[in-house]
Order: sequence, then C-alpha cells, then structure tokens
Amino acid sequence: MNNKNVNLDIIKRAEWYLQRMNSSNAPSYFIFEGNRFEIYNGVFSPALSKSSIFFFNTIKPFIKGKTILEIGAGTGIISILSIIYGAREVYCTDVNKNAIDCTLHNAKSLGVEKKIEIIHSKDFDDIKKKFDIIIFALPYVYIDNINSMVHKYGDLAFSMFDEKYSSQLFFFTNVYKYLKNKGRIFVEFSRIGNLKLFEKNIGVAGLHYSLIDSQKEGAADNRVYEIFSQIG
Repeated sequence: MNNKNVNLDIIKRAEWYLQRMNSSNAPSYFIFEGNRFEIYNGVFSPALSKSSIFFFNTIKPFIKGKTILEIGAGTGIISILSIIYGAREVYCTDVNKNAIDCTLHNAKSLGVEKKIEIIHSKDFDDIKKKFDIIIFALPYVYIDNINSMVHKYGDLAFSMFDEKYSSQLFFFTNVYKYLKNKGRIFVEFSRIGNLKLFEKNIGVAGLHYSLIDSQKEGAADNRVYEIFSQIG
C-alpha cells in the first residue's frame, strides 16, 4: 500500500475490534441506565467500545422534542435512547441487515417501536423528509478497497472502514438536503482517523466544524463535532 492516506497500524487495530465483536464469546447484551440492549452477531458492540454511549451523552442535551435521523444505527442504542430521553421521532438507517434486525428487536423490547422508523439502506437512500438533528458515527479507518474487509467481517466492516472516505464525503455533501431550517448536525470521529482528510472533506462540501467534546479510549480518542453550513 503506497497511498499516504492508508495507515496499516490503524487497520490492524480496527480488525482487532472487529474480530472481538465477531467472536463467539463476545458480549451478547449491554445495559445502560436500566435499559437492556441485545447485541446480535456481526453488529457493532457498545459493550466493547465506549464510543456509542459517549456520542449519545454528548448529544443528549439537544434531543428533547426533536426529530432525529441517525445514519449507521448498529444495535439502535443511540436512536432508542434518544426516544427514551425525549426525542419526538427517530429515523435510523444501516447498511447491515443484522444491525437492522437487532435495532428492531431492541426497539420492541424497550417499547419504543412506534416512535422509530428503521430502514435497511445506505446513507440517505429512502429518506424522504427533513429532520431537526442528523447524527452519524463516521467509520474512521481509511482504506483503498473495502471488499477484503467485507469478505472477512461481513457488513460489520462498514462500521469501521470507509473506502477512500467516500461515505464521509457523500454525507457532508448531501446532509443539508435532509436538515430542517436551524437544524443541527453531529458526527463522531476518532483522533486516529485521518483528521486532515476529514477536515478537507468538510471544506470540500462547503461546511465548517466545531469540536464539541472528546473522550480517551485506549490509544485513540472519540470526538464529537458539530457541522455548520457557515460560521457566525
């Protein structure tokens, strides 16, 4: 790999996480403030990474009474907690069918299925309305070709790897089409992702960013940013 954007150490670290999440002894559930979330095989695990709960806690002050779109639902933990803590309505999408099934199960078990729309799709496919808040925990590992990772780990690979950061750039370029006037956009990223390319893609889309909060996790840190169309 000669591409300067590719970091083999970060790829190995991401694979280590995916191997743990796909293992037969991976945690099968996670409990947060009395709410139990089942974790299906092949779905990003909030029991093995702090990032999901950190992201939710960061956006929690902004969600009451709002309509929310989450790209990349995983277990559904952020979308479901958003409803429990006061969001009016939530739509969530995921390219991973196991994640969709897991989210549906958790929504039903926690009694919020009537307030959540769960869509098996990529990015903004099949989204026909606008929202007060849009959130996306961006896959932070840059890779030239994702096919080998999908072959190894199935659609779980999309939770960590982003081929040439194309999904990231597509999100930044199109997100405002789905945002209400005065709406807000929050994304999660990692310090060990390619921050220079992340910042460049935001600029290419004509947007700006502000770091809201960060949390140390192992060799990395989780970061939540707010994305703006203009400054001031």
